[in-house]
Amino acid sequence: MISELFGRLYEEEVKKIKMLYKYRYFDSDNLHLRSILLNEFYFATRNELNDPNDLSANFELEKAPIFQLLEYNNNLINNYSDLSQEEKQNYIRILTEEIILETPNYIKKLRYSMETVAAKVGICSFTAEHWDNIPMWAHYSQNHSGFCIGINNTKLYNYILENGLTKQLTPLIVIYTDEFPIFNQFDKDFFNIARFNQYRYKHSAWKYENEVRLSNNDTEIFNKTIIIPDDLIEEIILGYKISDPNKSIIIEALKLKTHKPKLYQIVPKENDFKFDRILIDY
Repeated sequence: MISELFGRLYEEEVKKIKMLYKYRYFDSDNLHLRSILLNEFYFATRNELNDPNDLSANFELEKAPIFQLLEYNNNLINNYSDLSQEEKQNYIRILTEEIILETPNYIKKLRYSMETVAAKVGICSFTAEHWDNIPMWAHYSQNHSGFCIGINNTKLYNYILENGLTKQLTPLIVIYTDEFPIFNQFDKDFFNIARFNQYRYKHSAWKYENEVRLSNNDTEIFNKTIIIPDDLIEEIILGYKISDPNKSIIIEALKLKTHKPKLYQIVPKENDFKFDRILIDY
């Protein structure tokens, strides 16, 4: 089950991460500012992501013997408790005909099914650990004129657990690769594992993002957004080129918060390509 994978993968990978950072800019509708004003974070669907290959799927089925496909699908259908015996037999008959007569068609339909599910999933992306990611400031904070939000990852995990949200929200460390991912239908718990990993793979060209993402597996529950508690947000970092009016907007917004995060501003290091940050007392 996804909830079991959630716990196992978090212990092994995600829990090592202390902070998650969300790079934002001042858009015309002030949607990104809602992350500071309301602690609201948006889940983008597949069509809204900037990588057209994101959430894609591929399956290693062509080499599978027909008898293995038949046995697998018979077992799968027979395990559905909400189907009557007659319905199970009908599904088995249809799939048997399809596998024997049109194996390539069957494979296409399975891939289409996985793609259809992925199209309904929401993704909220973060950068792990690094508030000083130079390309991220340039690409996602409008050439250093925006801001960056630092979220305590441990508190976020505890919030998900304590509110029973593990079936809806799954943290994923993105895996970067030059090869398109291939999933085997005969792996144990294939549908959960394939779907889980389907959301993790991106081309290595995106490696600089060092991405950790939350997948919202039921976007209707949160209406494509989630509002997190004040104390999960521990840092706000202002871009090096942020304007004085925008800086003032953020400061005034932070003054209204019950839990006041630390406020920093990016400054360039002398004789260095890297950044530093200074603490602002507000």
